[in-house]
Amino acid sequence: MGFAGLCLTLAPSERGRKIAEAFVRNANIHRTWIEDWLPRRDNRKAALVALIAGDGEPESQAAPMLAYLQRAARLARMDFFNHAFDLPRPEREFSVQQITERARAVTPLLQDILHQKMPNPRWGINE
Repeated sequence: MGFAGLCLTLAPSERGRKIAEAFVRNANIHRTWIEDWLPRRDNRKAALVALIAGDGEPESQAAPMLAYLQRAARLARMDFFNHAFDLPRPEREFSVQQITERARAVTPLLQDILHQKMPNPRWGINE
């Protein structure tokens, strides 16, 4: 069983807050999984990578989580890498209804793709 990485998004938008809240609500599940996995980890080279994205100082907001992950990586004899970066602010946020309408829209290009005639299949050498 391998552990590829963990990504937590801390964002100023309503959606970002909901994601962060869900992560916090499930923090015990994540910790339980990590603590259950640690003794079963094999000795291959591995790294635990934490990517933190947010607005302002995301790394300081995630300090407790980073300390925990760093400790877990040390116990598992893994390298630990973390990187924090700012997310660009969206020009505007879309409602679920707007996103649904855009997904259902059939543009002229999509119409052409959907109605493109496929060439006849050629099965023999002389065909």
